[in-house]
Amino acid sequence: MSLFKRSNKNKTSSAASSVASTPAQTPRPSMQEQRLPLATKMTREEALEMLMEKMMPNAASGPSLALQHHPDRQSGENRTGGTTSRARFQEIAEAYEVLSDPRKRRIYDNHGLSGVRLEGSSIGSWLMFGFDQIICFLSALLSLTVALLIFFIVALSLRVDEKIDWNYAVVFIPIWILDGLGCLGFLAELMLFSPFKDDEDSSEAQDGTAAAATEAAPTRKKTKARRVMDCASKVLLQILQTTFQVLIVLKANDPSILPATVVFAPYLVMRLIETINKLAMLVTLLKMTEGSSIDILSKLLVAMDLFWMDLILWSLTILVMLRIDGHITWSWFLVLSPLLLIAVKSAIGLLWRRIMISMIQDYQGRRQAESKFIADGVALVVLSAVGYSLAGLVAAKLDGHAISALVIAAPFLVVLGIAFCATACCFPCAAYVARSTDSGLGSGPIRIELKAQ
Repeated sequence: MSLFKRSNKNKTSSAASSVASTPAQTPRPSMQEQRLPLATKMTREEALEMLMEKMMPNAASGPSLALQHHPDRQSGENRTGGTTSRARFQEIAEAYEVLSDPRKRRIYDNHGLSGVRLEGSSIGSWLMFGFDQIICFLSALLSLTVALLIFFIVALSLRVDEKIDWNYAVVFIPIWILDGLGCLGFLAELMLFSPFKDDEDSSEAQDGTAAAATEAAPTRKKTKARRVMDCASKVLLQILQTTFQVLIVLKANDPSILPATVVFAPYLVMRLIETINKLAMLVTLLKMTEGSSIDILSKLLVAMDLFWMDLILWSLTILVMLRIDGHITWSWFLVLSPLLLIAVKSAIGLLWRRIMISMIQDYQGRRQAESKFIADGVALVVLSAVGYSLAGLVAAKLDGHAISALVIAAPFLVVLGIAFCATACCFPCAAYVARSTDSGLGSGPIRIELKAQ
């Protein structure tokens, strides 16, 4: 037994001496493997950011690097750590997908990885541009919109007061221009972010990126279907809105040419679409609460909170149509009375909040809630006073009282004038931002930070 142990010891020592005498031939890892971050040592976002910075000088090496780290091609100890290999492979595939796409690469340079995540959202089309470009464009667009609204209100007031005898189609020219700008914006969104093409399914996909694309196929299909539905709804709403405006112009030029029910038909369709969407939302909420301890009263309160504004608008529209066609001879004060329900509902909401605030035990939290309650109450009183005063003036004007339309429109003109000054003053600020960026002050990408909820 001792002889056997001694022979093994001698064999081990001789093997160790032979290994020590020969030079080490261990393979040296490549620079890409050395620089490759592991998701186990840091968050996935940080690892992906670091990986993209390393791959940025040579993005074409992405497919070969992804193929090298594919989980099916790992052997030995790497195969046992399949989770790490799969995470590393997915990071490489995602980084190459961003760096190889010119659009996503530009969004990443301007806004970081979180900007790429937001590409499929409603603000995805704006991420192609820099911050100074977005500010300048929005300032110009808002200034033009406010100026057109001012011209429209002034022209409409003069036409109602019969100070001018223009055709109502001429009076509505600012509205037509705004509709045209809306159509141009929709076409630009289609060109920048078309829902009918699949950017992720590139014909240049290699073995690594193809596997990642296959795993993400269901998500891409849902995103594509949502984009198509959004585009279809925007087109339908724009058509209905323009049709409603044209019918208003025809009715204003010749009151006997069309009944009010025909004029308001496009608007009723828009309201019906909105009501159907809220019904679908309510059904979804009820399905989610099946089997829970929520009572019937709470469900009714949720339904009322969803549909109270729709009920007011439906009743107001029906009364206006009947009054225009002469089916009822009520005063316009009574016709516009459903608008009072908005203030009533808001007041009830404030009263309920006051009851809830009185139940708060924490002193600091109760003081903050009371401060917000007072601010909301003051805002409700001011807005109600201004809004219902204007509604009363409109009703008096429609009943035949000698009130100038410019007097009614004066508060709107003051607010729009202040808004125009505010938007027009953004041009020097935007120019300063552009100059400072070009000169190197404040240069660099504007990163979008997303916090997990």
